[in-house]
Amino acid sequence: TQPPTAAMTQVDIEGPPADHISRVRFSPGPDLTQLLVSSWDGKVRLFDTERERKLRGELSISGKDNSDKPVLDCTFLRENSKVAAGGLSAEIVCHDFAAEKSTVWGKHEGPVKCVQYFGPRGLLVSGGWDKKVKFWDSKAGFSTSTVDVGGKVYALDTSNDMILAANSLRQVMMFDPRNLSKPLLTRTSALKYQIRCAKIWPDSKGWAAGSVEGRVSWEFASEDLEIQKQKYAFKCHRSKKDEAEVVFPVNSIAFHPIFGTFATGGADGSVSMWDGLARRRLCQIPGFETSISSLDFSRDGTKIAIAVSYTFEEGEKDPMPDTRIVVRTMGEAEVKPKAR
Repeated sequence: TQPPTAAMTQVDIEGPPADHISRVRFSPGPDLTQLLVSSWDGKVRLFDTERERKLRGELSISGKDNSDKPVLDCTFLRENSKVAAGGLSAEIVCHDFAAEKSTVWGKHEGPVKCVQYFGPRGLLVSGGWDKKVKFWDSKAGFSTSTVDVGGKVYALDTSNDMILAANSLRQVMMFDPRNLSKPLLTRTSALKYQIRCAKIWPDSKGWAAGSVEGRVSWEFASEDLEIQKQKYAFKCHRSKKDEAEVVFPVNSIAFHPIFGTFATGGADGSVSMWDGLARRRLCQIPGFETSISSLDFSRDGTKIAIAVSYTFEEGEKDPMPDTRIVVRTMGEAEVKPKAR
């Protein structure tokens, strides 16, 4: 159910990519209204989500043949105007929107699936289908170390003191930024099917991961057996059709920066808010026309960016569903844990 709230507003950003949207990311600050968007059309776009809700800058990523290569992820760096991106070109590209200048830092041996910025040490982290996680000095623009994680990297995340990678072998690895030569821990996920997304809890004590089989796991980093007994997984983003259950992938997870609750976006075209500690759903935002491919909360937690973009679970469609970028103001009742 969706609690009524006077604060609830929902707006579309003008001029979204026509091709699949792979990532939406709010700026970490100080301008909380900027939204970074990557797409399969080979471009990374910077939007203003408040004033005119229009495009502010654009970066095109091309391969050696000068054709646009799908961009699979993008992230802000230390300064709001500087971003990094990666995709099928296999290159790590840094772009400064203020200076309108791009630099290729280096590359993976295969497509780059994920990029993530680790602010405390000024590191860019990238993960590729070459089974490698690379760490880059974001000031100097070169790779400082590389770790083979045994499987294609499907998800990356960072917190204030941890770095997470999830691979095609359903393994989740946590890295201590003080020693990047090997993972601090490697754990086989509680999920039985391919991991689509994974996010570290705000306190770094565990993570939530989503699978292609409409399920989310809530897992603890601690090896204490009593704590490990508290991990669990739950079904979500499923529907009934002709008495049969239809299962949709969980494409994206985003933690609320203030309350520690989290949102999931699924290929069923809905967004749900969850309280992981209480094991309950807080609200659901249904009714989007096609898959939710990416989610992100603004740094102050008042807004959520929703990429409405078909994720090809049912193959090509004619016509293809339109893409949308929706920015929704969230009422406190939708994101704050209920009294236990």
